[in-house]
Amino acid sequence: MTNIDYKTRWGIKVKKFVGWAGVGICLKNSIKAANYHFNYTNIGHGSYLISTNGYSWSHSVKDFNSAFKTFQFTVNDTVYIEYDAKDGKLRFRKNMGPEKFELDITPPP
Repeated sequence: MTNIDYKTRWGIKVKKFVGWAGVGICLKNSIKAANYHFNYTNIGHGSYLISTNGYSWSHSVKDFNSAFKTFQFTVNDTVYIEYDAKDGKLRFRKNMGPEKFELDITPPP
């Protein structure tokens, strides 16, 4: 049974990347069914991410999928992430500064 009051937080320090990197969470069954291929052109891909180039990626909300809506990040930045199961939110913050972004999460059935 899932605890709907569950919140978890973590940070990811970017040490190096080439080209593009995304951080966030994925829906295991959706990702596995796609053979771990990120088919980002349509919703339903199983990922809730932000990427280094300032784009957001949403499994469930078209306006936030492949959309230039968030902050950019690069080498030596830390992206802090909070998953709030009760409110259905994934929150991102860059370097504990003022740059923040939030995605609505639709839990799997």
